[in-house]
Amino acid sequence: MVFETSTVARPLIESKRDKALGSTEPLPLTLSPDVVPIAKQGVNDFEVLSWQGIFAPAGTPAEVIKKLSENIAADLQMPEVRQHMSQIGMKIQYKK
Repeated sequence: MVFETSTVARPLIESKRDKALGSTEPLPLTLSPDVVPIAKQGVNDFEVLSWQGIFAPAGTPAEVIKKLSENIAADLQMPEVRQHMSQIGMKIQYKK
């Protein structure tokens, strides 16, 4: 048994090399709606989420951090970036 992101697991499931027993999100996955959330299989309040972040070394000048933050925020609003993220099962929740 392994908990894996849908991006990694989906090709294995589609090729029948692995079988999905459930998803760790509270609602069915957009990319795999047939995979039932574990919380809906009798394990109440079950949720495991992953996240990604962008970090800079301590001491990075504030103006560099500000510029990076502005560019990342702008990129995350681009329709093609949002579409790609959605296609690989990611949800954008940008926070400064």
